[in-house]
Parts: sequence; C-alpha cells; structure tokens
Amino acid sequence: MLMVVFGAGASYDSFPSVPAPSPPPEFQDFEARPPLASQLFANRDFFRDIVRQYPKCLPLIADLEPRTGAGSSIEEVLEQYQAQADSEAQSQLWAIRYYLQKVIQQCEIRWNQLTRGVSNYSSLFNQARRSGPVCFVTFNYDTLLERSLGAFEIEFPSLGNYINDPKCTLLKLHGSTDWTYWIQKRSTNIRKNELTPDELIREAPPIGPTTLVRKVGETPEEAEREVYFPAPALAIPVVSKSEFVCPELHLNALRTLLPQITHIAAIGWRASERHFLAMLGAHLGKSINVTAVCSDETESQQILERIRSAGVSGRFQAVPDTFTEFVRRHGIEAFLK
Repeated sequence: MLMVVFGAGASYDSFPSVPAPSPPPEFQDFEARPPLASQLFANRDFFRDIVRQYPKCLPLIADLEPRTGAGSSIEEVLEQYQAQADSEAQSQLWAIRYYLQKVIQQCEIRWNQLTRGVSNYSSLFNQARRSGPVCFVTFNYDTLLERSLGAFEIEFPSLGNYINDPKCTLLKLHGSTDWTYWIQKRSTNIRKNELTPDELIREAPPIGPTTLVRKVGETPEEAEREVYFPAPALAIPVVSKSEFVCPELHLNALRTLLPQITHIAAIGWRASERHFLAMLGAHLGKSINVTAVCSDETESQQILERIRSAGVSGRFQAVPDTFTEFVRRHGIEAFLK
C-alpha cells in the first residue's frame, strides 16, 4: 500500500501551469500562491490586513516575518512563545491560530480562482489509484487536497469520511482550516450567542487531549453547545512538532494502516515532525520503499536520512524533482514498479 506524505511545498507547487520555483513571465498574482512555512508572515498586503484583525499578533510580526541573513525560523520563535506560561503569550498564540486560519483560507480562495480546479494533487492520485488504495498524510492546513479528490467522488462532509473510503484515506495530522476545537467555557461572561474571536483570544483557554475536534458543520449536542464554543483547530508551527491536532480515531486508523504500507513518497515534506516519525519507526514493516521528492538533491538526501534515523528500513531513493515535474513524468508509477 502506498503512503504519500505532503508538506507545504506540495501546495506551493500544486498548479502545473505556474510551477515553482519558476512560473511563466505572465504569472503576476504571486500573493495567491499558498505560502511555505517561512512565508506565513510575509509582508503581503492581505496578510497584513488580516493581522490587523487580530491585534495580539502584532507584537510578534517583527520576529516572524521572513528576512535574509541569520535569525530564528518562525518555528523556533513560536516554540519559544509556546514555552512561556504567562497569559499574554498564550493569548498571542490563540491570535496566531486565527490569523493562520484566515490567511490560508484567503490564499486558497485566490489559488482556486487561478487554477480552476487543475491540480497536481488530483493528477497524482489518478496515477497512483491503479495500484490500489492510497493513504495520504498531510501537515498542511489547506483543503486543496480534499477539493482535488472531489473529481473522484471522494467527499469529506464529516471526520469519519477521512478514513472510511476504500479508495483512499486522508489524515490531516496538524489540523485543517475547516476543523474546529470545541473549547469549554471558563467564564460566564462569555455569552452563548455573542461569541467573538477576541473573547476567546483574551481567555486563552488550554487545549488538552480531551478537547473536542469537529469538522465545520459538525457541532456537539445542544447541551454541549451551552458550555463549549468553536475555535480554529490548527497546530502552532514549532520546531519539535510534538502535537497532533486530529481526532483520536484518525490516529488509530493510522496505526492500523502503517503495517500495510510498502511504499512512502515524501512530497514537499521536510520530515521534521518527530511525533510522526516515531510512529513510522514503531509501526512500519521491516523493508519499505521510500522516496523523497524535492528539487534540491542534497535536501532530498537529508529528508531520507531523517526518515532512516527514525528506525525505518528499506530502499531509499532521492528524487530531485519538483512536485510538478514528478507528476508530469508519472514518477509515482515508476516508484511503485
């Protein structure tokens, strides 16, 4: 069984007509392209408009926006803030979740207007599906992959649909722009019918293993809605990446599928998620075929080494391709053979 693991580089290069890193000269809407992790706080006009909606983000922007030369990555900066126990830092992190949700949603709207449904995601699945069921794992918040699977009548109206289609399983281990936490109210001054993001950001409620995760449109029972309210279900991008943001039933499905996996293709994924790598090392079989698709061959080798160091054994192949190049030459079919 094939597992394809996607990172931000996959969505960044998901439209073959404007491939990364060298789109055609007539391509002008650079703000539409889904951002890489390092670009999440870039000085794009509509990014800054969204920041203004969540003022608690503003003190962090100087540390988070891309810059040349030495400096901490956004993952390093946010990990430092996540380790702080003071209420102001926790409020800022909640503001970041709202910001990330809105930024990715707006990029996706612009990208879909540009692509008109054409996607490397759907082409890849069309090439892979002939070899049997596919397990997709993505660390992206966007819903570009879900949209692309609609061409195959694979839909995701509820969280159960992500794991019960015989053609493919989709596991979003760091959350999604259309998922919500249902957070227990801690204060009676938060009114049931007048909730705002500002109220939740100020409260900065903790998130624990029992925090409910639901798809937008799936709400708790009426009695639960009296004591819970929704908030973006997204993992904060940090270095250690030890937090899964998905239902436990999805993690159980992953543990069940891993012993069946024979091939793993990493596309636009840096293999820095230690919690996921630990699961691969613990549950995969003894001889797996692994390929890392990355335009930089040295980085492809580094990705493979991180996977190997997690305890995965088998045949490892670096593929110095972009996502677009890999799809155009039907690389997944050659890999599966």
